[in-house]
Amino acid sequence: SIPPELGNLSQLQVLNLDNNQLTSIPNELGNLSQLRRLNLDNNQLTSIPNELGNLSQLRWLSLQNNQLTSIPNELGNLSHLWVLCLQNNQLTSIPNELGNLSQLRWLSLENNQLTSIPKELGNLSQLQWLSLQNNQLTSIPNELGNLSLLEELSLENNQLTSIPKELGNLSLLQWLSLQNNQLTSIPKELKNLSLLPGLYDELVDRPPFHSRWRIIINRNKSNIATISVLGIALLCAAYYKFETIE
Repeated sequence: SIPPELGNLSQLQVLNLDNNQLTSIPNELGNLSQLRRLNLDNNQLTSIPNELGNLSQLRWLSLQNNQLTSIPNELGNLSHLWVLCLQNNQLTSIPNELGNLSQLRWLSLENNQLTSIPKELGNLSQLQWLSLQNNQLTSIPNELGNLSLLEELSLENNQLTSIPKELGNLSLLQWLSLQNNQLTSIPKELKNLSLLPGLYDELVDRPPFHSRWRIIINRNKSNIATISVLGIALLCAAYYKFETIE
């Protein structure tokens, strides 16, 4: 367990507690007013305290590979958050309040049990990377077409029967993955996505890559198989490495 006194470290900026057997975290962690990075990956957490929403300086929050069934609405208060990794949990829904994360660049929700996502995610005006693969989604909201900076969108392995024509508004989109759904047609508006490279037609079984590797892939096509072993978990960590978070 984590001692509550850890919440007294008023100048702490980075806290890594990954790869343990934690089943809970104390409310007092919400007192870490200078914390910028919090890593709780690979534990046995079934919930997180509402007080984490008080971490006003937090840029990076990773909770992947736990047993979370829900996340508190208060996470929507993290106005400086850039990266939120929630993959490989047991989430059945996400709160509408996540749409308030005005600085969020990276959102990973793959490998959960989501049946829907809130339309408020369309308010994430800085979002560049969104992964929703391996859930139970039957539809996605039209409002995702408002994500004007989105570069990568992964929707494979769901139960989608259609996708909204508004996705054709994503003028910066460079990766769109739709395989293994129940689609019967694709809206003609997707032809507007001029940055989608033809190379990805050959990569339907590959995971998405962060744009900093895309240059490598395009220039060295013969190395695609080697690069593709990088999983989403590694990419989530790599985002922090490549981006300067101040």
